[in-house]
Formats: sequence, C-alpha cells, structure tokens
Amino acid sequence: VRSRGGRNPRQANKQKERIIEASLRSLGAERAAVERMLLFLATLPEDASVPKAALDALAPALVVASAQPPSSAEPGRSGGGAGGLPTSAIELARMRHQLHTRLNCLVQLSLVSGSAHEGNLTLHDLVRDYLRSRHTAAELRAKQRQLVAAVLAARPESGSVDHTRPGQGSLDGHGPPTSGSG
Repeated sequence: VRSRGGRNPRQANKQKERIIEASLRSLGAERAAVERMLLFLATLPEDASVPKAALDALAPALVVASAQPPSSAEPGRSGGGAGGLPTSAIELARMRHQLHTRLNCLVQLSLVSGSAHEGNLTLHDLVRDYLRSRHTAAELRAKQRQLVAAVLAARPESGSVDHTRPGQGSLDGHGPPTSGSG
C-alpha cells in the first residue's frame, strides 16, 4: 500500500517516530522527565489548545507523572502531599516552574506549539499519534483518570464557581469552564 506521495505509510510513520525520538535524545539528562511528561500529554484531545490556567492547575499531576517511571506514576506517590498536591504555595510555584521548563523544551523541539509561560499549548497531531501508539488502552485510561482527578483537585474548595469573578474556577481563566477547545 502506498500513500499519495508514493511512499509506504508504514515507512513514513517509522521516519516520523525516528525524528521524534531523535528530538527527545537531544535533551540529554532531562530526557527521561520530559519524555514521561510528553507521554502524559497523549491524553489531550486532538487539536486542543491548552490554556495557561489549565496547565497551572494540572502542574502537580504532570510534574508527579514526569518525576516517576510510567509503572509507578500515580497521584500521591511523589512530590507534595496527598494525591501529589503541593503542600505550600512555594511547592506549587516550583511545580509550575518545572512544568513550564519541560514544556518549553518540547516547544523548542517543535513537538508542541505555543508557550507554557503564555499558555495555549497545542500538541501536533503527528506527535499525539506517536504518543498514543506508545500506550496500551489501559495505560491511556489510567492517565485519563489521573487527568480528571487533577482537574477535580484544582476546583475551588467550595465546589462552586463565582462567575462574576473573572477566571475564578475556570481552566481558561476567562469565565466558566467550557467544553470544547477554547
């Protein structure tokens, strides 16, 4: 079977995998943590733009996931208190800084578009497909559960949102949470 360009799709996929893996190898000592975080991003919906407020809310889950080998990456296992939640504002700021630094490495490698510091990160479709291929269905479901748990943990303590206060309780920083890409 050949694609429009006359190339075998399987060969094209292998070439894309080699390019992504070469990019990750260029990270050196940070590779393991950045790659584990990148693998966690496989849970993002296709063509979703992730705003900065959402990244900041998910920082504890993503930093904990990237700090551990995939087999042990569960909330509450590393960093922070119960559920991997930070125990102080300083620890939360440290987690957000680590997340932004690692995400910006991925931006520099062109594996992710946007800016972690300014928000609105997007995972390239080819990279997302590669990441999803590196997971079993059960692993993806487990990471999706972690993502949902992190979103729930980031809700206001009252469980309700005051929509008269801009950004309060929303993941996009501009009002009530919405379903959709932004």
